[in-house]
Amino acid sequence: MLSTPRTFAGFQKRIWGRDAVRRFTECGVDLVLSGHTRVPGMTLFDGDDQTTVLISAGTLSDRTREDQASFNRLILKSDEATLIRYGFEDGAAVRLETTRIAK
Repeated sequence: MLSTPRTFAGFQKRIWGRDAVRRFTECGVDLVLSGHTRVPGMTLFDGDDQTTVLISAGTLSDRTREDQASFNRLILKSDEATLIRYGFEDGAAVRLETTRIAK
């Protein structure tokens, strides 16, 4: 049974493909990377025996959007993952948010 997703502060709260994420969680998938929505976010989905992390990238597009242009850097280690979201100020990349996920 998939619980209500735990969405981190500052991230988009909409979840697309809930049925797909449920199936990924049931199959033991640890991490799903998505970029089609162009809305940055990270959500944890808790299953019976598994937690699946869904990470959605932002966009580098300068079109008018609710969220500022951004990109993600994902650092994977054996016991944790770190997601760093970057945006732009005066043409330079700046760190907007860092989230660590322990295994």
